[in-house]
Amino acid sequence: MRKALLVLVVVFTTLALAAPAAVAGEPYRFHVRGVDRFTMDPVTLPAGLACPFSLRIESEGQITYWMFSDGHEATSKNFARTLTNVETGASIDHLSAYHATIYHPDDGTTLETDHGSFIVVFFPGDQGPNGVVGPSGETYFMTGTAKTTFGVNGAITSFSLDGQATDVCQLLSS
Repeated sequence: MRKALLVLVVVFTTLALAAPAAVAGEPYRFHVRGVDRFTMDPVTLPAGLACPFSLRIESEGQITYWMFSDGHEATSKNFARTLTNVETGASIDHLSAYHATIYHPDDGTTLETDHGSFIVVFFPGDQGPNGVVGPSGETYFMTGTAKTTFGVNGAITSFSLDGQATDVCQLLSS
């Protein structure tokens, strides 16, 4: 009888210890809520990278970030941005408010879907909204849903947009 009781205690103890491990294996999320607005350091992209001229981007806003146990990520972003043609001083403001989901398949690529109002910078050689991007780069204000595939080297290898795109370089050239 004592032996049977000891076996039951060992079995129940093992189950009790294993239960948290089983629960820990359930999908979880890591969540960072952007409570306070913050100002990012300005970024100046040299001529020929995002536009034919140097482009300065200033951003102030919030980000909420989630990371899930299967490796995918999600963000919700709300930013006031100013884009400036460094050569002429012409600038334009943009309110970016969008949600993004990001997946990392085993092949090393990254799949991103953005929905809302956002800015996309395409570097020379990227696959842009009108085919392969030329030697001056391209930058757009976009509204809608964009699907982007990044290759293992970070270059955009596939891009589609269900929505509208406005050429920032053209706006800041005039």
